[in-house]
Parts: sequence; structure tokens; C-alpha cells
Amino acid sequence: EMLFSQFPGINDPGKEAMMTVFDVFGVISASMIVAVAVATTIKEKATAKKAALILFIFHVGWVLMDWINFLVGKGGPPLAVLLLSSVAALALGYAWKKGEI
Repeated sequence: EMLFSQFPGINDPGKEAMMTVFDVFGVISASMIVAVAVATTIKEKATAKKAALILFIFHVGWVLMDWINFLVGKGGPPLAVLLLSSVAALALGYAWKKGEI
């Protein structure tokens, strides 16, 4: 309820829509964590590189709009959160190219 107090005049359908967005982000985040955990168990280098590429693409898609919004001065996460989320994408890009982390 504290979150919704920041939006004066928000109605119940608006609250429900925001909660749905939060749920979607939570599920996407959890699935990415599981995908990374599963990918770390791959033993063959070529397969691991392909998995790193796929995860890299997902992570870039996850952080790209945040970077664009940050660069043009629109709203987005704090810089520390943006940098932290970018570390995973950079590590996966490196793993895809070099086959190691």
C-alpha cells in the first residue's frame, strides 16, 4: 500500500495492473536465475558457449531499455542497480566468446 501512496488517485484496476507487472518481473527474474543455474552444469564447452549466448541475449534484452532510458535522462533504476545487472550480461558475453568465466 505504501507504493501506491506515491500515485495519488490510482484506482483499483491500476493497482491490480501494477501488481501483475511486479508478478511478471518476479517470474522472469526467477526463471533467469534457474536458467543460469542449469547452464552452469553443462560440461561440453560448445554447448556451454551456446547456452551463454542465449542467456546473454536474454540479459541484454533485460537491461537494454534501462540503459537507453538512463542515457536519454528518463526514469530507470539507480545507477548501482543498472551496473550490477549489466555485470551478468557482460560475464555471459565473455563466456560466450571465450568459453570460460
